Amino acid sequence: MAIYSLAQRTNVTTIAAASHAFLAPATNEPALMEWGYFNGAATACVVGFGRSANTPTLTGGVAFLAEDPDRPTGLTQGAVAFGTAPTVPTQFFRRFSLAALVGAAVVYTFPRGIVLPAGGQAMVAWNITANSAVVDIYAVVDE
Repeated sequence: MAIYSLAQRTNVTTIAAASHAFLAPATNEPALMEWGYFNGAATACVVGFGRSANTPTLTGGVAFLAEDPDRPTGLTQGAVAFGTAPTVPTQFFRRFSLAALVGAAVVYTFPRGIVLPAGGQAMVAWNITANSAVVDIYAVVDE
């Protein structure tokens, strides 16, 4: 197994919608090790983080980057746009509120990893209230 990371910027402000998601392919079950969310604009927000209730399709998915350059290209993909949008998680792994401050952030670590099902549900940042106009999100997975 190898460590892969990806950081992306999103500007999806819609209430009750995913602002970012990442998805495992049908051939791989990566484990999420770390996830971070950073306000890039001064907008207060409430966000949930969990598995989508459906299997979304990503538009313009970006492969996670190998932290060891000798490893193959990552299979897990992240996106901020969707062909089939993620639906609200039944329950969230984490919920948080951020003040209206640029740089307000949360970083979660998962020592044993949260497994993404192969070709299944995506891990999503879900806008419970209006989201910041600019958000930087990153994730670290073990593939």
